Amino acid sequence: LAEILAMWGCRVETLEGALQRALEGCGQVVGVVADAGVGKSRLCLEFVESCRLRWIKVYEAHCPAHGQSLHLLPVFELLRGIFGITEADGDEVVREKIAGRLLLLDRSFDETLPLVWEFLGVPDPARPAPIVDAAVRQRQLFTFMRRLQEARSVREPAILLFDDLHWIDPGSDVFVAQIVECVQSTRTLLLLNFRPEYRADWMARSYYQQLPLAVLGPDAIRALAVDLLGAHPS
Repeated sequence: LAEILAMWGCRVETLEGALQRALEGCGQVVGVVADAGVGKSRLCLEFVESCRLRWIKVYEAHCPAHGQSLHLLPVFELLRGIFGITEADGDEVVREKIAGRLLLLDRSFDETLPLVWEFLGVPDPARPAPIVDAAVRQRQLFTFMRRLQEARSVREPAILLFDDLHWIDPGSDVFVAQIVECVQSTRTLLLLNFRPEYRADWMARSYYQQLPLAVLGPDAIRALAVDLLGAHPS
């Protein structure tokens, strides 16, 4: 059991170190990688909960097993968290929350509001987004995502958590790459977990570190079972 706790503590210590560098303005990207059932999601969730207790902002995005067929689902979840949007909010309330948050961060976001409203499914008939081709719109959204993270970082440090990245859809995967590109100069810890088969070009960045979790061996599993259940034959 001591071996298990030591391994877990070492991983948490690594995350704490990355968080400290991020809080100091040197943004970090950490990928927790392990096979299914080893505990990568548990490690990340326990860590971000401890950060919330320290009043550090955490914004989460989850990639469900069927997520590859749902375009941009984790991106929408991340943005709804940043803007404080709930399922009960009507379109007008959603637009007000988006505008309030963005204009508080930077008044120059005013010109971007129609694009963001449309992207999040709450277009304003009085301020429609300009009609552009798909490639231009995508570049505008990428620029917005980078500006949002940079402006947010000035106001508050934060952790962005992407859970089960191996199930991410291709569109969201490109947005994650955009976030990675701007993280280094912000007070942001981008924390991701995924299975070993997931690969991305951004893993070559100097501010990325990979945190592998090993499968417990028979002795460690036996020790854990004894600690949880006791050693009595019953």
